[in-house]
Amino acid sequence: MLASFSCPYNDSTSVCTINVPGAMRGGVPLKLRPVEKYHSYVYYPRPFKFQTIKEGEEEHFKIPLILYGSAWLDEKYNIIRFCGEKEIDPEMKAEILKDIPHYYIIGIEFKSDKKE
Repeated sequence: MLASFSCPYNDSTSVCTINVPGAMRGGVPLKLRPVEKYHSYVYYPRPFKFQTIKEGEEEHFKIPLILYGSAWLDEKYNIIRFCGEKEIDPEMKAEILKDIPHYYIIGIEFKSDKKE
């Protein structure tokens, strides 16, 4: 089983921790960017919709799991927002993406180690 999550490291950095029980555990720092004019760091996760693996892709494919994105300043109402779809489509066509100023995509990549 693979577990992945983000946790606060300090005000401007989160850590994405990957844990494969019995094999490895590691962390990757994610540098955050402040919301315009507010100098605060506001990030939220959004899961990706499940996607099937197409025939012929078995040798090498990527599966996006979570989008970890920054909230943005809604200048019309002078508030910080992070609203939109509850799941992100793997083709990255979600409406929320037009407003998110900064994000990370956390996923897994599979590569065949067959020697040809």
